Amino acid sequence: HAMGPGTGRNLMAVMLACCACCSSAWMCRSLSSLPRLRPSATCLRPSVARRSALLSVQASSDGSSQGVWREGSVEPGCVLVASPEEVDHFFRHAVVLLLEHSDGGSKGVVLEMATAFMLQEMAPAAFLEHPLGENSLFRGGSSGNDKVIMLHALEDVQTSKPIGRHGVFAGGMQEVKELVSEGRASSDQVKFFFNHCEWLPGQLEREIEQKTWRVGFIPPQLCMRQVSSQSERIKMVEGPRFDSTKPLWDIIQEDPVFLASSSSSSSSSSPSLPTQVREEESPKEQNELSQSRKLFFELLLQRILDFRKENDVEGVLALLDAGAEVYERKGAAKIKSVLQEKWSQKPSVAMELKGVELQGGTSVSVKYTLRADGGAQEAFRSDEEVIFSSSGLIRSIRAHG
Repeated sequence: HAMGPGTGRNLMAVMLACCACCSSAWMCRSLSSLPRLRPSATCLRPSVARRSALLSVQASSDGSSQGVWREGSVEPGCVLVASPEEVDHFFRHAVVLLLEHSDGGSKGVVLEMATAFMLQEMAPAAFLEHPLGENSLFRGGSSGNDKVIMLHALEDVQTSKPIGRHGVFAGGMQEVKELVSEGRASSDQVKFFFNHCEWLPGQLEREIEQKTWRVGFIPPQLCMRQVSSQSERIKMVEGPRFDSTKPLWDIIQEDPVFLASSSSSSSSSSPSLPTQVREEESPKEQNELSQSRKLFFELLLQRILDFRKENDVEGVLALLDAGAEVYERKGAAKIKSVLQEKWSQKPSVAMELKGVELQGGTSVSVKYTLRADGGAQEAFRSDEEVIFSSSGLIRSIRAHG
């Protein structure tokens, strides 16, 4: 996929944007008055609050998912539903809302890849005391120059722009904030995405022909669902803020219309083994990382080394999972201190990757060697390992020997 698994500057360099109605596009503009999006000091300390629920939570009370899917063609406002065989880290069981589609390519956002952070943590000056502050920030993709896109299902916002003809809109930040703060609109009708995914001209069409995606439409309320991160980090929110139904991909898969069209499509194509059989005959795939996921974690490691070169300790702090341990230190203050100490001693090092492996089913181990071969500084070697959560947060950084 053209989006690729890269992480850009992650959440640390995101500039929250004003979706002002402009002649060029609906894409958010950066607000010079807002700081770089970093978690405040309090977000790195667990508070008395609810733990983030996994996306695969309990089904709705009636178990019904009828009427959510309508088959359609590729156009802005449609959704792309990933094939069950898709194993890419970003697109596995993904539902993508298409924002743009033309001869110049396509753009969209992954609808339910929530990050571990809320708006009030990333931009406290703008959202700390606003109802929208408790909304999660979603990762829409890795393209987009670290901008944030605001989407909503509010038809009366005059300064926004419709995404196709199906009830989703972009832009109109100030007007949306006023409606929500005055109680005339709900914060659950608004969603914020960090970056987006892209396809080159003709690429999305080829992927659809290869049955990588199913194309159709779902109600805007489903597009706006507020779900929590897969991170184990404790959130600073009390009460049932997040949707308690099952993941959107599962809801669509169970829709009768979706199932009927799937059966029709499969009967007209070449026969293939059911997914369950393929999985039983390929246990190796369940215990090993795909090449695309390995690349994703390699790029995360490279980002940490980039922070080291820039002496950007705060960048690493923003990537820590709850209870993370860095060089045998825990807690934001101690981790910050040990990183500053190590980075000042050996500011310039080269990295040799040793391996990327799945660890315990929920973590990924990335082993590497750091070297400095003398010259302006002493010769230096350190064999190290980073343990990441499956969603890319740092659980530990260790030096061996």
